[in-house]
Amino acid sequence: MKPIIDLFLLCGLLWGGPHGPPPTSAPIEDEVDLSHHMGRYEGCFVMLDAAESRYVRHNPRRCAERFSPCSTFKIPNSLISLETGVLSDADYELKWNGVKGWREITNQDHTLRSAFKHSVVWYYQRAAEMVGKKRMQQWLDRLDYGNRDMSAGLTQFWLGRSLKISADEQVAFLLRLHRGDLALSTRSQRIVKDIMVLSGEGGWVLRGKTGTNADEGRTVLGWFVGYLTNGERTYVFALNIEGRDGATGVRASRICRSILDELLPAYKAAREKDSPSSTSQPAADAAPEAPAGGT
Repeated sequence: MKPIIDLFLLCGLLWGGPHGPPPTSAPIEDEVDLSHHMGRYEGCFVMLDAAESRYVRHNPRRCAERFSPCSTFKIPNSLISLETGVLSDADYELKWNGVKGWREITNQDHTLRSAFKHSVVWYYQRAAEMVGKKRMQQWLDRLDYGNRDMSAGLTQFWLGRSLKISADEQVAFLLRLHRGDLALSTRSQRIVKDIMVLSGEGGWVLRGKTGTNADEGRTVLGWFVGYLTNGERTYVFALNIEGRDGATGVRASRICRSILDELLPAYKAAREKDSPSSTSQPAADAAPEAPAGGT
C-alpha cells in the first residue's frame, strides 16, 4: 500500500495550489488495503481529496452498498429543519417531554447544537414531526439523499429502517455541503457546518458525525462521516463497519481517525504537536450509542 499512499501525498504537494489541478475527464481512483485497521469488522472507507479529484477506497464494492444512515442523518435532518423554519438557529431549544432514555445526557432540554453534539434522538424525531411527512419527502427528493425512502414512518425511517445510503453517496453529499452547493440557503448550510465541528488542531478542522444501528440489543453497524479542511485542501470521508456486536459509531470514528493518520501524516503531526495528550473524540462518543433501533 505504501507506494499508492506515497503517490497520493506527492500529488498533494505538487498540485496543492488554491485552484486545484487542471480539469480532468474523470476522477483518479485508488484502491488500498486498510483491513489492518478494520480488525474483526467488515467495513469500507472512502476519502476524496477534493483539490485533486482523487478517491482512495478500501472495499470499493461495499462503498457503493447502501445501509441505514442512523445518526449521520442528523446532518440532513438539521439542514431540512433549519430551511423549513421549524428550527430557527443552532440555539433553538426544544423541551424534554420527561420520557427517560438510557443515556442521561438526553434526559433534558436541548438546543440544535447540543442535540447534534450528544446525538439526541428525541430532539430530531420532534423536529421531523414539525417538518411533516410531505415536506420531509420533498426535501429528501430535492437533496437526492440515498434511496429517499421514508416508508418506515416519519420518526423512524433513518433509524435502521427504510432509508439507506452508501459511503460513496455520503461523500458526494458532504462535498456539496462543504462547497455550499446543496439546494438550500447559505445560512442553513453555514449553521450545520458550524455544529459539525469536532476539533481544530494545528490548522486542521475536522467535522463529522457518528451513527450506530442496533439489532436485538447488539450494535451491528457503525458510521463515521465528515470532512477535514486545512487551508485550501479538503478531504471528505465516510467509513462504516459491520459485525455481530460492538460495531458502533464510537468504534467507527476511532478506526477512521487511525486511517486518516496513516493517509495524511501531516494531519497526524499537526494534531500531535498541537495537543499531544488529546484523543480528540467526538463529544457524542463519550458514551455508547443506543442499544435498540439505532441512533
